[in-house]
Amino acid sequence: MRKIYRKIAFCLMLALLPLFSCAPKDTYQTKYIFAMDTDVSIHISATSDVSELISECESLIYSIENKLSKTRTGSDVYRLNKGERVSCDAVTLAVLETAKKVYLLSGGAFDPTVSGLSDMWDECESANALPSAERLDGELSRVGFERVHIENGEVWLDTGTKIDLGGVGKGYAETAVAALIKENAQAYGVRGYMLDFGGMVGVFGEKAGGDDYRVGLRDPDDSGKNLGRVELSEGYVSVSGDYERYVTVDGEKYHHIIDPKTGYPANSSVRSVAVICDDGATADALSTAFFVMGYERSMEFYEAGRFEAVFFMSNGEIKTTDGAKYIK
Repeated sequence: MRKIYRKIAFCLMLALLPLFSCAPKDTYQTKYIFAMDTDVSIHISATSDVSELISECESLIYSIENKLSKTRTGSDVYRLNKGERVSCDAVTLAVLETAKKVYLLSGGAFDPTVSGLSDMWDECESANALPSAERLDGELSRVGFERVHIENGEVWLDTGTKIDLGGVGKGYAETAVAALIKENAQAYGVRGYMLDFGGMVGVFGEKAGGDDYRVGLRDPDDSGKNLGRVELSEGYVSVSGDYERYVTVDGEKYHHIIDPKTGYPANSSVRSVAVICDDGATADALSTAFFVMGYERSMEFYEAGRFEAVFFMSNGEIKTTDGAKYIK
C-alpha cells in the first residue's frame, strides 16, 4: 500500500544488535540494503573477514527479488499478473508451494490472491472513498488459491486474478540466505548470524556466554517501545500487525492485512502476532494467517514443535502458546 509503515525494521535492529555479542577475536560485520520492498540487514559473527560472503548473500536476495517482485517487469509474478502462462523458476515454485500449504492449513486466511483487493484499497485512499459494493464483489470473485494453476513447472492464473508473494517471499529469502551462510560457515569461521528482513528475523549460532537470542516485540501503539521479547537459539520470528502499513480514507486508518473472505482489513481482535518457526517462509505466511484468524481459530492448529506464537490482543491481553519463550 502507498503509505508504508514498515515493520519498524530499523528500531528492531537497534533492539537486537546489543544482544548479539561476539567473542573478542571474532569479527562482526554488518550490511544494510533495501530489497523486497523493505529494509534488510545482515549481521555475521566470524573469525575471519566475511565481506565476500555478505556480498554473495546480497546477490542472492536480489536474485530472489527479481523472480518474486510484483512490480519488477519480467519477474515471474509480474508476468503471471499480466495473464501469461509462465515456466516459473524453482524459487517461485517453492514459494507458491509454501503459500498453498498455508492457504490450505488456514482455510484460506492466508491467500496471496488478495493482491487485487490490496490494489483496490490503494485506490480508495486516492479517491478518499470506501469501495463500492460492486467493486468489492468483483474483486472478491477473483480471490482464492484454487484460481492459481501449477502443472509441470508451468503456472497460470484465472482471468482477472492477481497474486502478491510478499507475505511469504521475504521469509523464503531469509531462509535461503541462512542456508548460504551455513554452507560457508566452516570456510569463514562463522560463529553466528542475525538476519532482519523488515522485522522478519532469523538467528543462529553462538552468543557470548551461550545465551539464547532475544528478539524484541513492539508495542502496536508505540513503535519505540517493546512489550516484551522472545528467546530462541535458532529459527525465525515473523510479526504481522495492524500498525505496519495502512491507508487513510476520510480520516480513518485501514490496515493492510486483508481478510480474503470480506475484502476488508481483518478484524479478529488481534493487534499483532509473532510466529516462531524453524522455516522462514512458513513463519512469514503463518503470522499473516493467524492475524486474520484470531487467537481461538489459530490455536486449533497448534501443535508444540511445529510453531510457537505470541498474540497481542485488542483488549491489551498477551496470549502465548505453551512453548513460546516470551518474557515481559
